[in-house]
Amino acid sequence: MGEAGTGAYGPGESMLDQLARVRLWLARHQILYAERELHPDPRSRHMFVSDAEFRDTLRAEGPDHAALEAIERELEALAGRIEARVEETLIEGGSAPLEELRAAFRLSDVEVDVIVALAAPEIEQRLARAYTNAWSDFTLKQVEVAFLMELLGPTWARQQELREALSLGSRLDEYLLIHSFGSDKWAPDTPLLYRRLKLSDRLVDFLLTGRGERLDRGLGRSARLVAAGPGALDGLLMPEEIKRGLVRVLSNSARERGARVALISPPGCGRKSLAAALAGMPGRRLLVLDARRLPQSAAELEVVLRTALRDAHLARADLYLDVPPSFCDDRLAPEARQALIDLLGWMPGTVYIGAEVEPEWLTMVSGVIVFRLPFPTVEVQEALWRRQLAGHATLDRDIPLEVLVSAYSLSGGAIEIAAREAIHQSRVTGAGRQVVISRSTVTACAQEQLSHRLGLLAEKVTQMLTWNELVLPDKTMNVLKDLVAQYRNQNRVFNEWGFNTKVAYGRGLTALFHGPPGTGKTMVAGIIARELGLELYKIDLSRVVDKYIGETEKNLGRIFDEATRSRAILLFDEADSLFSKRTQVKSSHDRYANLETNYLLQRLESYEGVALLTTNFEASLDEAFKRRLRFKIAFPFPDAKERGALWEAMMPGQAYVEGPLDFGGLGEHFEMTGGHIKNAMLRGAFSAAQQGSPITASILYEAATEEYREMGKLVRS
Repeated sequence: MGEAGTGAYGPGESMLDQLARVRLWLARHQILYAERELHPDPRSRHMFVSDAEFRDTLRAEGPDHAALEAIERELEALAGRIEARVEETLIEGGSAPLEELRAAFRLSDVEVDVIVALAAPEIEQRLARAYTNAWSDFTLKQVEVAFLMELLGPTWARQQELREALSLGSRLDEYLLIHSFGSDKWAPDTPLLYRRLKLSDRLVDFLLTGRGERLDRGLGRSARLVAAGPGALDGLLMPEEIKRGLVRVLSNSARERGARVALISPPGCGRKSLAAALAGMPGRRLLVLDARRLPQSAAELEVVLRTALRDAHLARADLYLDVPPSFCDDRLAPEARQALIDLLGWMPGTVYIGAEVEPEWLTMVSGVIVFRLPFPTVEVQEALWRRQLAGHATLDRDIPLEVLVSAYSLSGGAIEIAAREAIHQSRVTGAGRQVVISRSTVTACAQEQLSHRLGLLAEKVTQMLTWNELVLPDKTMNVLKDLVAQYRNQNRVFNEWGFNTKVAYGRGLTALFHGPPGTGKTMVAGIIARELGLELYKIDLSRVVDKYIGETEKNLGRIFDEATRSRAILLFDEADSLFSKRTQVKSSHDRYANLETNYLLQRLESYEGVALLTTNFEASLDEAFKRRLRFKIAFPFPDAKERGALWEAMMPGQAYVEGPLDFGGLGEHFEMTGGHIKNAMLRGAFSAAQQGSPITASILYEAATEEYREMGKLVRS
């Protein structure tokens, strides 16, 4: 009985020898509890305790010691042969799943025996039936703790080890290697001896196949395995000091627990790639768990996290928790947040926490080290574009790479997607010829990747007008063109010429457009965005300002963070309502209002993008803001000549007109800004369309008169 084979194990063979051990355990059990076999009706043995069994329990007479000693010798010999075969298998590069399991979870011999004993009835039906016979209970469908202690524990000391290994909160329980169930017969609390046990289905599959890459079905689509080669870290375009710091942290982490590393960065900046490369250094993989797909109830969240931890160990992987913004703040239920904190503190092995912003609860997790990954610099973005295009395509000459990068600031992930899509759209010829990507194709693909969450707090502004359609004083136009030129030369001045070492803050391009309503301030902001190839977002103050203390600062922080990532232009329209002068503190409301103003001041000063402010009341702005603005551009009320030019500029070339329209006379007669001239022009065009006639001078004069009256002004005869 229990004869093991020889030579290295083939796939799935190692469990056959383990089942031979189970048969020997059953033989020993039969000798130890022979009196259970004496009931005359075997079909109802589970319902009775025989007199012989009862007397045997009271007198504690020993069983057949010679037979027991023979079984123990056979078990010892079998263990030696198994050990030799395992060693030979590992030398030949084969798989020994049970030994891998022992190493992965640091299991003791007792815990390994429990797993083997619970696996046996899952693997072989005859052994399942033998278990019910040995326990004298044919209704038994799952193994009870009491039976397992009898099967594996011939001595009192051994049974106490088993009791510890099978208790709730033990290693087998914590890792979800076994599942424990209560019994209705013992409700509400089932004693440990009568709890029923089942081996995890995932564990049974691993023992039979040795395949660690199969993930538990309970994880659904929330988990996936990522692998990176041993040299992947060197190929990452990331600051060397960050890579060296992470390698140092991982090498110094306690072997029993592993490291806790938080990687904080905007989306697409390589958090997962970095974690996978670090895991790949010792030949491990990364199990990525997407928290957006996780349940938010504490009990369900705990089960999923423990399942992921177990499967990560089986797959020889580190765990990466991809945390969405909803898991970073108070939107996460307190019970779920506490469960997350507790589990991250307990979990052995290296765990990475990846997030866009640092979760508020992260400080409560013991031993976490935070690394902030920067948004890729211009040089890194150029290198990433070259890497993605190399061997596949080239850019058309009319859009050099440095021009593309200066117009569209993208993360590494966004560049990968944009380049792949541009290549796909441009691949119209057969293989073997170099694909050339046009300016329109690559800019459209890059623009597509600039989608971001600014739209939640701001309104996107699209402008179709150009500089040629503007009517402004020459002085104003010259300053505006100087603003555009400064933006285009930022990289040369700050990076190539080294001014970034002299200017610690205030490197952003900020401008105040001030003047009466309707003088074109918002329109010019749109033209600048169009000229620079950037998106323009007008801040919706109703979504930003919050009555609750601290919420306004949070909203402003999100705006500046997202604008930094996407390189969008921020437009604070009617900025006097947000950037007004600080008040004397007379109440708590004044104090918090001043805190918001101070926060705005700090963020505007540290912001390195483009921020445009418009106001009709320059005098109401806080002087501290004005000092920190690089440009202050006046939009004066237009004179008669400029008003005439505005009337003419507003008339489309394809409009249906008749006769001279006398734009100069309209400008002379009606003192309007460009906004009111636009309204009057549209009023006249719709009036002509309603009458079925062309646009004439008289129709425009009537429309201007109506607009003038609505402005509250007297019309001269």
